[in-house]
Amino acid sequence: MKPRFFLPILFLLFSKSLCFSQSPQTPDTRSETIAREMLNKLELSEMHYIKIKAILDARITKSNEVIKQYSDDPLLLKEVIAQLQNECDKAIIAVLPKKAASKYYKHNFDLSSLNFISSK
Repeated sequence: MKPRFFLPILFLLFSKSLCFSQSPQTPDTRSETIAREMLNKLELSEMHYIKIKAILDARITKSNEVIKQYSDDPLLLKEVIAQLQNECDKAIIAVLPKKAASKYYKHNFDLSSLNFISSK
C-alpha cells in the first residue's frame, strides 16, 4: 500500500476513535446540565441555579440509595422513584420565583437521567 493512501485512512480511523471515546456524563455533570438548562429557560439567577443544583444532587444521592435498596422489586422501585420525582419538583418549585414556577411545568425538563447508580 502506498503511504499517500495509508495516511488518510489512518487519520479517519483516529478521528472516529476520538468521537466514540467521549465519556458518559457523571452524576455531577448531569445535575449541572439540567440546572443550567433551567437557569436559561426559566431566566433564573445564579443563586437559583446553585439551589436547584443542590436539590438535583440530593435527588441523585437518594435515587442511588433507592435503586440499590429496591433493585429486586421493580414495581416498588418505580413507585419510590416517582415519589422522589414529586418531592424534587416540590423542592424546586419552592426555590423558584412565582414567574419561573409557572414556567417550570410548561418546560418538560427530563429529570429521569438522574435515576442511575453512579460509579462513585
